Amino acid sequence: MSAGRDFIRELANIPRDVVNAHAEGRFVEGFNEAAAISFDAIAIKIDSLKEQVRQGGELSTSEQAMLVGLSDLRSDLEIRLRDYLFDDAAD
Repeated sequence: MSAGRDFIRELANIPRDVVNAHAEGRFVEGFNEAAAISFDAIAIKIDSLKEQVRQGGELSTSEQAMLVGLSDLRSDLEIRLRDYLFDDAAD
């Protein structure tokens, strides 16, 4: 009779497990979307500054500093994300 109760208990847990898996999936999707939005915003600003130079314009001192800072930030984020993904895949 204990095996029957265990089976019923496991069966009762299926909906909760499905909901938890769905919620975790939505969290991961949200995280990925937030990361993509952040990378896109950085890339748009970098591209805008580089386009200004390609068009023959000059960057002010603060724009030059912004370009270097954003480029460094993007590189750092890419490295950290890559490290996180490879560390996570190893687990």
